[in-house]
Amino acid sequence: MSALDFVEHLPLPVVAALTRPLPPRRRGQVGAWILRRILRNVPSLRRRVVENLSHVFPDMPAQRRTEILDGMAASLGRTLVELLHADEFLRRSDGVTWSGNGFEVILAARDAGRPVVGVGGHFGQWEAARAFLKREGLEAGAIYRPLKNRFSDAFFTPRYATFGMPLFPKSRAGTRDAVRYLAKGGFLAILADQKIDEGILVDFLGQPAATAPLAAELALKFKAPLIPVYVTRGSDLESFHIEFHDPIPHSGAREMTAAVNESLARHVRSHPEQYYWLHRRWHIRNPKHVAELAARQA
Repeated sequence: MSALDFVEHLPLPVVAALTRPLPPRRRGQVGAWILRRILRNVPSLRRRVVENLSHVFPDMPAQRRTEILDGMAASLGRTLVELLHADEFLRRSDGVTWSGNGFEVILAARDAGRPVVGVGGHFGQWEAARAFLKREGLEAGAIYRPLKNRFSDAFFTPRYATFGMPLFPKSRAGTRDAVRYLAKGGFLAILADQKIDEGILVDFLGQPAATAPLAAELALKFKAPLIPVYVTRGSDLESFHIEFHDPIPHSGAREMTAAVNESLARHVRSHPEQYYWLHRRWHIRNPKHVAELAARQA
């Protein structure tokens, strides 16, 4: 760990300390303001958002791309501040609604001691679903990607744990532990929308994207329901609606992963400003994927 890592990490505890005395709405406004300043003024980040939007929505006017970037800052800034104060966010139940048959499937599996795989993406307030389940008496474990900055990773990991345990880092050892957890009838949450070079090439928002098939593979291995779960912010950006979709029918891992991508894509198309457009979802560099993409285009 270097001094530079600590300097890069320092704004997180500072923002957490400064926003602790504020009411939640005001905290959210501060978070949105900070993220808007960052995304507007750091060229590399702004360029990545614009490039991603242009890739999947080539006919979108430049003004609309700017609106989505600002909207993403408003949503993401609030999400980050809510994570900084995870203890308070967990206790919050006002402004939270839910719908979908998937919730009943989850409860039935819990009562029967059967495993469930919940799958989602970096959309809206993604951790609100695990917070809701915990308030309902269901502990939801999760697979997460450790941050490169070790100070920031040590800072955020306990906050992720606030919403449910156990946590499994994205690694071979973490996957082995997640398998054991599911074998005992646990609920495992996976955010499946980060690029993974070793994944499979599956369309997302109409363009090929390297996607991890892990959620589908685990559901097949344990004959567990694979349930997409998404949390959409209301127009006030303070309320949440959680959708527990029907389980994705079991078929093959590729087909099920494609269904996961399409379920997330429907939400992104409806509320593009609530998606995390900084992921390099469509950056294809694995030689196997490059060859597969070339074969598709031939």
